[in-house]
Amino acid sequence: MTADFVPGPLERVRRAARGVRPLRSTWQLLRALRAAMEDGRERNKRRVDLEFAAPDPWGYATSEVEQECFRHQVSVLDRDRNGRRFGDSCEIGCAEGFFTELLADRCESLLALELSGEALARARQLRNWDDRVRFAQWDLRTDPVPGQFDLIVLAGVLEYFDRRSALRAARDKVVAGLRPNGRLFLVTTRSPVAEESWWGQALPHGARINEYVGRHPSLRTVIAEGADWYVITMFERAQ
Repeated sequence: MTADFVPGPLERVRRAARGVRPLRSTWQLLRALRAAMEDGRERNKRRVDLEFAAPDPWGYATSEVEQECFRHQVSVLDRDRNGRRFGDSCEIGCAEGFFTELLADRCESLLALELSGEALARARQLRNWDDRVRFAQWDLRTDPVPGQFDLIVLAGVLEYFDRRSALRAARDKVVAGLRPNGRLFLVTTRSPVAEESWWGQALPHGARINEYVGRHPSLRTVIAEGADWYVITMFERAQ
C-alpha cells in the first residue's frame, strides 16, 4: 500500500468495524461482570415480575420469528421421541404456557413450573388443561426438583444465571432430576459477542451455556441445532 493511498468507502467501513468489535466485547464484558455481581434470587424475581407486568412480553403468540423457533423446537422433540410420547416430563420456566400447549401433546404427564406468579396465572387460564398437565410456582435457584423425570425442558431460562457458580448449581440440580436415559432439552438465545470473546468461557452466555451444560459428566449430546439467534441441544443422561 503506497503512502498516498486513500481508502475507499468499503475499506473505511472494514477499518471501523475492526476498531468497534473490541469495544463491543469490552462493553459486553463489563455488563456481564456487573450482572454477575448482582446475580441472585431477589434480582431474578424482580426481573421476571417486571417482564410479565403486561401479557406476552416476548410476542410468543404474535411473532412469526418466535413461532418459527417453536416449530424448530417441536421438530427436534418429535425426531427424538420417534412417534412415542415422553414419559413424566417437566417444563422449567413455562411462562404463559404457549410452548406448554405444544409440549403437553407429546408427554404422558407434564409438570409446568414458573417463577412469575403473573405468568403462571395466565398459563393456567390459557385453555382447559386436562389432568395430565399440572402447574406450580417454583424457583430453580432455591427449590428442590419435585421428582424424577424422563424429560426436562429448559427454554430461555439459564440466561438468567449470570454467575458461573449459580449456573453450575442450576445445571447440577436439573441433571439430578433426570432419570437414567432421561432427556434434557435446552434452548438458549445466542450472544455472538460473548460466544466469540476470550471471556466467554469464564462467563458463559448464549451457546456457551449449552457447551457448559454439556460438560456435565453424566450428559451426552443427542441433537445439537440452532439458527442465527438461538441454539437447541438435546442431552441424554447416562445410566
